[in-house]
Amino acid sequence: MKTSNNCRLVVVLILYFSSLEPLYTQNLENLSQQKPVSLSGNIDLRGIYYSANGISPRYPSTSYVLSGAPTLNLYGLAIPFAFTFSNQESKIAQPFAQFGLSPTYKWLTLHGGYRNVSFNQFTLGGHTMLGGGIELTPGKFRMGFMYGQLNKATKLDSTTLSLVPVAFDRTGMAVKIGYGTDKTFFEISALKASDKMGSALFDVSAQQGNPNLSSTTAAENLALGLNMRISFSSKLSWDTEAGASGYTKDVNSSAEIDKSKLPISGNTLDQLLKVNGTTELYTAVQTALRYKSRSWGLRLQYRRIDPEYKTMGAYFFNSDIENITIAPQFSIFKNKFRFNGSIGLQRDNLNKQKKTESKKVIGSANLSTDFTEKLGLDINYSNYSNNQTPNALRISDTVRITQTTQNLSINPRYTILGEKQSNSIMLSYNLMDLQDFNNTYSQDSKSRNLSSQNIFLNYNLSFNASNFSIYSTLNYTTITGSYLSDKNYGVTLGSDKSWKDNKFNLRGSVSYLLGDRGGEKSTIINGNFGATYQVNRHHRFALNSFLISNSPQAASSTNLKYTEIRGEVSYNLLF
Repeated sequence: MKTSNNCRLVVVLILYFSSLEPLYTQNLENLSQQKPVSLSGNIDLRGIYYSANGISPRYPSTSYVLSGAPTLNLYGLAIPFAFTFSNQESKIAQPFAQFGLSPTYKWLTLHGGYRNVSFNQFTLGGHTMLGGGIELTPGKFRMGFMYGQLNKATKLDSTTLSLVPVAFDRTGMAVKIGYGTDKTFFEISALKASDKMGSALFDVSAQQGNPNLSSTTAAENLALGLNMRISFSSKLSWDTEAGASGYTKDVNSSAEIDKSKLPISGNTLDQLLKVNGTTELYTAVQTALRYKSRSWGLRLQYRRIDPEYKTMGAYFFNSDIENITIAPQFSIFKNKFRFNGSIGLQRDNLNKQKKTESKKVIGSANLSTDFTEKLGLDINYSNYSNNQTPNALRISDTVRITQTTQNLSINPRYTILGEKQSNSIMLSYNLMDLQDFNNTYSQDSKSRNLSSQNIFLNYNLSFNASNFSIYSTLNYTTITGSYLSDKNYGVTLGSDKSWKDNKFNLRGSVSYLLGDRGGEKSTIINGNFGATYQVNRHHRFALNSFLISNSPQAASSTNLKYTEIRGEVSYNLLF
């Protein structure tokens, strides 16, 4: 059987076992109460029609998609599947191919397969590991151990070099021991991990002509962590999480280091970590003091992470950063007035090795109040200031940056809830403003200031007895700057109606917008209609259609006159 280019049939059957803890943590203590076998999830079949006039089509004219996400449960162990059968795809993808489980009995938990375990964010901090481990919490003791593969070696095509950067097989071992409860505890943890030379399936040292390969070296890492919490009372607590990571970038390097200046003897250190001229030591700490009462609270936090801090037990750190944050919150007048916010100072270039140093002020405030049972107001504000100045070396003024980004949202609301009908009116104003205070450019240079405003006025009327509602929205949106000017304003009308205990639903809306993009004006019409029929708890049918029409006053290459129509018919099976 031949397959045409216009109708390529691709079957994607993905059997995946996700590493999400809630799905795969099986409590053996309640095994007798679990159902032996059960099936949950859904299967969806959709037929799609698409038409475009005035532009190149972005989808096939007709297509279909059969997809599903059923989950098989065996004595409480969830095993999800996912599959897609469609003529839209052109290749097979397999985003998940992992299996793991963590059975639990009282204070004992075993880990096996692909697991995401976190002992400390600066040692083993949620990195996927293929292996096994154990966690024990007898009484107030807190212990854990994990061993396995952190990374799989890259299988490189030496002719195309299609898989770079290159990676080795990487294995690691992590341990945690502590004592305490959730309110007050003390834990120490450690991670030892290393790359396996020769596992990358090619000779790295021989690839001198390719910088992607010749710079790839086998590394080794030893990270130590501290995690603690002290609750002085039910309202006041102190949390600290810290780490120190010794990272040797090239275990085969001939560069030497003066081990006499190290805090511990060289022989002892060599048993823990291969130390040479490529070894770096990084530190990180996050500590916070919290006070929380019924009506108010305050959090004082300090965070510092050395430049290039890394551990093989975590994927990424926003390093070279130090910040101090103060975050108050309170509620008054019987919780009718609520406020929470934060303000902080942040800087980088901690080791004074960069050519520039950035200092930032970050603040936010959220206010919510209910004046009456009907009238309320929500206000949100955030401020992000960045001041980058030269340091150590003189640099061009054009890379000096002093900017402030502000975001403001004001949302008054008025709601009337009645037995027969309900009315609600909401006004929303959103402002984003970027101010560039760099005055070092020439007078002929254009400003880089940018501002956007969004205003929406929405009215909704619901008739409770008949399950019928109508709504309307007035909107106005602008984006202005030295290089652009974009405006859209118009009205949207819509309605929603349900029958037979909400089993059958009809809905639809239409929007009429006027657009002005740099003087090029156009009329934009958006419309959609949908219907849903829920036969019973297992079967559902749906129909959806969409229309987009753009009619410029004068068509151009950047503002085309076009119409798009899309329709869908679907059937959904629920287990």
